[in-house]
Amino acid sequence: MKSKKILVVFVFLILLSILFSVKVFAVEEYIDRTNGFHFKIVGNEITITGAEDDVKVANIPSTIDGKNVTTIGNNAFDGRNDILQITIPETVENIEGFAFRGCENITEIKLPNGLVSLGSGAFYNCKSLKEIEIPCNLINGSTFRGCTKLEKVTFTNNVTTIGASAYFQECVSLKEIYIPSSVTSVGYLAFDLINSNFTIYGDYNSYIRQYCEENGINFVATSGQPQEEQKPNEEEQKPNGEQKPSEEEQKPSAEQKPQGQQNQEQKPTENNNKNSDKTIATTKLPKARFINYYNTSNISNNIKYNFL
Repeated sequence: MKSKKILVVFVFLILLSILFSVKVFAVEEYIDRTNGFHFKIVGNEITITGAEDDVKVANIPSTIDGKNVTTIGNNAFDGRNDILQITIPETVENIEGFAFRGCENITEIKLPNGLVSLGSGAFYNCKSLKEIEIPCNLINGSTFRGCTKLEKVTFTNNVTTIGASAYFQECVSLKEIYIPSSVTSVGYLAFDLINSNFTIYGDYNSYIRQYCEENGINFVATSGQPQEEQKPNEEEQKPNGEQKPSEEEQKPSAEQKPQGQQNQEQKPTENNNKNSDKTIATTKLPKARFINYYNTSNISNNIKYNFL
């Protein structure tokens, strides 16, 4: 009987220690009553985990209780199609998977310049989003899947890698993608399953032009075109600002014409006609028009001369 009591006490102590350890290592969630956000503390940083139902304009603060907000957690605003606007502070470095999935009424959102990672499906089915500027490498797939009104995507100069995944599935309105020369790696299927009418814009001498040529993607150079493809201004080609001569300037003056040519253009005078047989011989006679009557019996008699 005594041994049974000892065993019960021992089991109770084990359970108590387990509960105590769970209590110690569990991450508690809190509510920021001022702004209506749910959050948890991880070390000295804050991760946003959600928001109260009455929050329609989500202006996420940069600090809570003196700690920086660095992460938007998994599924934090998942399915919140009632939220009309979201502002993300510059302190945020990570947006985890499906953080804003189904926020269908968000038309625009500015990602912080210091963003390091975007989780899988972070903006899945944000159907009203029209434009986005991406300041970080894309590694996880389906990031903007189902953003059916998304028309323009701009990668900033911080981006070096667009990984091997389909990030823009079902983005049927996407027309313009701007990629800087800092991008040196684009993975397989990076731009798969979007409409065939989109165009990538970038530097002519960048890696992205080569990528587009190899994959049959429309490419337009925004800078760096080689000189031979640029038609120089006709005036710039002439040294010392030399201008193209006018038609009058191109005609030689009488002084510039050869002496023989000037003599040929001079009409013979009356005295010359009388005293020079050579001059008379070179006088042009009026041209004759031949009219043939095609009488084979007497061809020579059937030729008339009509002087013009």
